[in-house]
Amino acid sequence: VPVVLTGGFRTRAAVEQALDSGVASLVGVGRPLAVRPELAGALVRGEVDVLDRPAPRLQGPAPVRRLLGAAASSGWHRLQLARTAAGQEPRLDLPAASAAVDYIARDAAHALRHGRARRRLASRAG
Repeated sequence: VPVVLTGGFRTRAAVEQALDSGVASLVGVGRPLAVRPELAGALVRGEVDVLDRPAPRLQGPAPVRRLLGAAASSGWHRLQLARTAAGQEPRLDLPAASAAVDYIARDAAHALRHGRARRRLASRAG
């Protein structure tokens, strides 16, 4: 069964080990390429061995950083991918707090839309 493995790959050696060992048939590298998409070709061609992963730095008290840290990181990288898809350059100075708010707002809107749809389907079935 083909296996696709993603998450945490930052070196060419780790990618090659996963593929050569048969642990994975395909390896996905997301966050480093969200900010520097040109590294995909460079990694495959052997021109780079390590993928750096620029990420936002969330400021503020530790409880706030713990609460919003994952949303800030995920939101920041999602916004970078959206910029790349729109033909724009990544914006490394994008504030982490803004990315967290954007991520939480989009996630909440998505949950509301799909929650309503699930409730409509359930009422039709029941």
